[in-house]
Amino acid sequence: MTFTHNDIDMPVGLYIHIPFCSSKCDYCDFLSFSDKQNQWEAYKNALLNELSFYSHVRPIDTIYIGGGTPTVWPSSFLSDLLQALPPTLPDVEITCEANPGTLNEDRIEALISGGVNRISLGLQAWQPHLLKAIGRQTSSEIFLENYNALRHSGIKNINIDIMFALPSQSLDNWEETLWKVIDLEPEHISAYALTPEENTPLWARYGENICDDETDRMMYHRCKAILKECGYQQYEISNFCKPGFESKHNLRYWMRQPYIGLGLGAHSFANDLRWNNTTDFCQYIKSQRHVKLNATPITQVDAMAEFMFLGLRMTQGISIDEFAKEFDKFPCEVYGSWIVQMEQDGLLQQENGRIFLTDIGMDLANRVMAGFLE
Repeated sequence: MTFTHNDIDMPVGLYIHIPFCSSKCDYCDFLSFSDKQNQWEAYKNALLNELSFYSHVRPIDTIYIGGGTPTVWPSSFLSDLLQALPPTLPDVEITCEANPGTLNEDRIEALISGGVNRISLGLQAWQPHLLKAIGRQTSSEIFLENYNALRHSGIKNINIDIMFALPSQSLDNWEETLWKVIDLEPEHISAYALTPEENTPLWARYGENICDDETDRMMYHRCKAILKECGYQQYEISNFCKPGFESKHNLRYWMRQPYIGLGLGAHSFANDLRWNNTTDFCQYIKSQRHVKLNATPITQVDAMAEFMFLGLRMTQGISIDEFAKEFDKFPCEVYGSWIVQMEQDGLLQQENGRIFLTDIGMDLANRVMAGFLE
């Protein structure tokens, strides 16, 4: 399955998956590998081959290179990938994920020369004992070296990933991490609660009960309060930014705008159709045309549910008029009893033509979303 330039009638985003890491974190269940360095070049060639089938897709206004850790690749590989990207709009946002310890002068130069203008850098925690507890092979000192190198190179849009509800993490630990990050003045901060996943080393050690709910919520509330105090506006459940620095690519997912996923296991969405690449590494690098798998039309029932539970992740919530324009009916006609119940429970609120989560609703977002899925 490929597209002609007429298939998508609005700007599209690209997600490019590079599934390699220098080491695998104990909490990670992503499709990534720390033991396939001898396959890097074969994967790069397969990825460039797949990318060539999309050279005609435009206009492109966001590109996100994720993993894994894309910056474990040598600078020449990163340059090859970036030079093969299709034409983009002038104000394109190109993000590349990175982990501390993988950024050197050559890689940073390759990224900047290739048009990357946003870096998402994974810190997770400031304290060495917490990094060790989740299997992170890095340190805050290495993180600082890489962060400062990015700034000195001229990168003006940096996201820092941090995590709470870690094993043995105290509220003081969490606040120290927050303040250390805020002192660096990044444009964007992503703050996630650690969610234990089965079949990971972390699950084997702790099971699903790493942190009690009360501590988890206390950390989340402190995060929101501190970041708001310091000028970071919350625009999504786990994402905060200085004004104007929202992640344009992630907004695409929450607003159900089209994107094409390239690379192993990558997912795509356009014209109410979803599909994905194979997750079989050997099959992917041997493919000549990278046939998309599981192409599934999205029914109107599913599309309406997605509109609600994805849109409600954003603090601005969903527009009642936009829902009606897309589906020819209002949310209350489809979900009226559930919306009323959630309003009565103090989890949803309507104002100025929008429906959005309250502060309590953000704490109980899974409960709210479940009603739209049913």
